Parts: sequence; C-alpha cells; structure tokens
Amino acid sequence: MQQHSSTAAMVDSVTPGRFRNLMSSFPSGVAIVTTTGRRGRPFGMTVSSLCSLSLQPAMLLVCMRNESETLAEIVVRGAFAVNLLHRDGREAAVLFSSTAPSRFTAIAWDTTPTWSLPALPEHAHTTMECALDNVVRAGDHTLIIGSVADATEWRQDLAPLLYGLRRYATWPENSGPV
Repeated sequence: MQQHSSTAAMVDSVTPGRFRNLMSSFPSGVAIVTTTGRRGRPFGMTVSSLCSLSLQPAMLLVCMRNESETLAEIVVRGAFAVNLLHRDGREAAVLFSSTAPSRFTAIAWDTTPTWSLPALPEHAHTTMECALDNVVRAGDHTLIIGSVADATEWRQDLAPLLYGLRRYATWPENSGPV
C-alpha cells in the first residue's frame, strides 16, 4: 500500500519522546514473558504491550524490543510463557525490566507443566504457555503471536498489576470481582 506524502509528513511530526508521553497515559496490565534458551538457561523480560488476539484458537500478541535477548531465544525455541502479574508482582516487574544479568537468581521461579518454561507463581496470577506462531518486525519492536497451549492459574484472588503514567498501580480494593 502506498503512503500519501501528506500522511508521511503527519507521521514524522510525532517524535519518539512525544509518543512515549502520549502512551504513558494509557494504562495496561503488566506481564513477564519468559522462555528457556540453549542449555536450559532461562530468559525473561517485562512487557506491557500484550493483548488477546483470538478466542478460537486462544492466541496472544506481545510486543518486544528488537534487541531483546529474550525475543531472540523465543524465536529459536518456538515457545514462550506469559506470566500475568498480580498486585504483589511489582518487584519482579522492576527486576525484569532492568538490565540485571542474573534476574532468575534474584527471584523464585518454577517451570510450566507442558514445556518446562520459566513460571513466576509468587508474582503472577496466571502463567500461559504459548507456541510461537508468527513474528512481525515493526519499527523498533517485534510482534510475536502465540497460540496458548496451556494455562496455570496461581493467585486469582489478587488484583492485576497495572502500568501507566510511568508507574505501577493496582485496582482499588473492593472494586468488584477479580
């Protein structure tokens, strides 16, 4: 599809800094995407760009930085886990959004039942195991699409962790069913 010159000029007017500021006012849930690399080494990173894509079959779409080691290992492995964080998962979210080289030695983790992917039961209310279906590079990020093969519900009694306005938050207490 060809882009009109007036449209291209409009796209160029939104700088990366401005776009980041605009999107920070749009809160989202927080997840840690994990996989196991060569020789069994665990990899993972915090993401807030995640959404359900399809109900039948159950599919997810996750956006990850192009330079991410976790992304590279997901592509090689062909499978990943999505750990949906609950309100007490902030420590894990901060750790996995850092450049700390030994994230998995600083936090308790387990493995998923189907493909032995890293799971974070102390920090996630749910962990979903996904088979990698598609990879689409888009700007400085890559979209990964996965089919959900299995899900483990750890702590459905805890509200989800949210991220917006460049900070973590949770649903207010007594805000309805979780």
